[in-house]
Amino acid sequence: MNLELKGELFAVGTAICWTFGMLFFTEASKRLGANVLNHFRLVLAALILGFSVLFFDQIKPSELFTLPGLSSWLWLGLSGFIGLTLGDWFAFSAFEMIGPRKTSLFYTFAPGAALLFGMIFLQETISFIAFAGMVITIAGVFLVIFNKKNQHEIADKRYHFKGVLLAIGGSLTQGIGLVFSKIGMQQADQFSPLHASWIRLLIAAASLFLISIFRNKALSIIKSIFQADATAVRYTLLATIISPVVGVSLSLYAANLINVSIAQTLFSMVPVFILPVSWLLYREKITFQSFLGALIAVGGVLVLVWRNEILALF
Repeated sequence: MNLELKGELFAVGTAICWTFGMLFFTEASKRLGANVLNHFRLVLAALILGFSVLFFDQIKPSELFTLPGLSSWLWLGLSGFIGLTLGDWFAFSAFEMIGPRKTSLFYTFAPGAALLFGMIFLQETISFIAFAGMVITIAGVFLVIFNKKNQHEIADKRYHFKGVLLAIGGSLTQGIGLVFSKIGMQQADQFSPLHASWIRLLIAAASLFLISIFRNKALSIIKSIFQADATAVRYTLLATIISPVVGVSLSLYAANLINVSIAQTLFSMVPVFILPVSWLLYREKITFQSFLGALIAVGGVLVLVWRNEILALF
């Protein structure tokens, strides 16, 4: 298996993990609230990943901190803060102001952001065929999200403009966070993408709690975490293992092997993957528009995967 195909499989695996993680996080959020859940999941993810790195990479506990150089810590730390701490805050705030559907529409800009920042910071370029595949995929995802069935969302119109800005900010931070992750991993060969993922989550969790301390909300958040019932903890644990631990780690493996813009496009397939899962688990009907959008998105992915073979025909 060539490295590009391996990276693409990792990216699709990331989207699948984020799909199932979203379902469990939704259940956990109903019991804990978005802010408490965000703190809880990042701490859990950092702890689980820390032990995973020690086990899989066969390193000493001190090497968790000493193997990556200062430049790697800087770039990966920035990635964690921008992509996870700021990015998730933007997303959660936008969800409250304009609803999840509209927020998701603006997150289709994330591959474009990754392409732009990848060109600036990594000197990455993509072929016309790859760009066409990205456009087709995002068009399909857009159709799935822009479903009339979901247009009954109620959002406070007073905060609409602010919500749109936050959603755009979330898509930009997602793209630049992935680029900074790749830069951090390129600084040295001594540590794995799993290790890099741990650094991102550790910095994200630490910075989120620091912000809560400055806002005098840390104690109430910690108290809420310890008072959580067993069902909330179980959903949070399952979601954390699937999404921030496995999903985020796979995303860094993918970004390390393929262009960040292509990786981010494949990550954006979550709304497509959620369709059959929602149908199987909740018996939600799949509209013709959603089905058509899913087919278009899958077609775009096939163009991305076979971009070199298609390019060879010209």
